[in-house]
Amino acid sequence: MKARIVDQLGETAVLMPARIAEGLAENDRAKARMSALQAVARHAAHPGHEPDDLSTECAAAGIDASEIHSILAGAHTGAAGLVAAPGLTKLINALFVDVDVMIAAVTVGDHAAGSAAAKRLASLKTESAAPQDEMQSSQLSALSALPADGADSAHRLVLDLHKALNRLAALCAEENIAGAHAHGVAPGDRPIVEAFMRGVDRTRGLKFDHPGLDTTVIRSGSRLIIQSDIGATDAHVIVIAVEALTTTVTYTDIHHARAKFFMAQLDRFAVE
Repeated sequence: MKARIVDQLGETAVLMPARIAEGLAENDRAKARMSALQAVARHAAHPGHEPDDLSTECAAAGIDASEIHSILAGAHTGAAGLVAAPGLTKLINALFVDVDVMIAAVTVGDHAAGSAAAKRLASLKTESAAPQDEMQSSQLSALSALPADGADSAHRLVLDLHKALNRLAALCAEENIAGAHAHGVAPGDRPIVEAFMRGVDRTRGLKFDHPGLDTTVIRSGSRLIIQSDIGATDAHVIVIAVEALTTTVTYTDIHHARAKFFMAQLDRFAVE
């Protein structure tokens, strides 16, 4: 899917399935990094013990286990009782990036929930700055622990975002309609999708072995959005929005002459 160009066109709803998948992957990474932060606190308190082995968690989440081990091995209690570890700031920033991606995924499907989560993250970032690879143990807990008193933490935020992503995933469960990847469509949408795919299939042979024509369909409120990859370049895509009896076609192409050719195919129709 041409995520970048579709995003710029403003049709973010059609990106929701891919964004949800990204968000769920980041959830695994965020949880692995929070486990690492908890292990940092434990090793700083008991430096004589072997640091926790998080290689299995890191491998499952696609994180460099050796880098995490180096951070844990160097964890210690510094001046004024601060928890210090080489690479601690980098680890915290990576966690914030994970949460940012989860928030972006939620926002595509639920703007209000995404906006609220973004405000919570901004507050946590302000409270958890660690420019010198050291921080108070209470700050570390505010990132990685789940406070019993209901206070906010990165851990609580990640759990809430995970629940939101699971809810959105259930709403846009995928089905195949005549070759199109369809998400959350209504029964009345099926004839429209099938008609579109008949047209695609009628000309599919003309592309020979060139990539393209992968089609994604999603219902977004009162609009049915159909997005099809015309070719391999990022900018070559068509997005069709159907709302009642109004259909809007947005076509992008890096070749002006080809765009003019396709526009000319509509000349015999009363198209605005």
